[in-house]
Amino acid sequence: MPPKVICTPKVGRKPTERGAYYLTKYDEEQRLKVIRMLEDGMAVHAIGREMGISRNVIRNWRNRYERGGIDQLLGTRQRYT
Repeated sequence: MPPKVICTPKVGRKPTERGAYYLTKYDEEQRLKVIRMLEDGMAVHAIGREMGISRNVIRNWRNRYERGGIDQLLGTRQRYT
């Protein structure tokens, strides 16, 4: 059994098959929602205010999405063991 990880309320945890955890402050659904909002023409600062996400994070997601699509957007996580 993998060790128990205690996370802050905003942090999700997703165990891998080897027992490591990918910790994400924002889940995949939130990232996709932000991209949809950007595609609908909403401004970065308005999205940030509405969703409580910093503008820099939103810009980083947009850049990753533009470079590599959904795979790049959702595939960027820190790995902790």
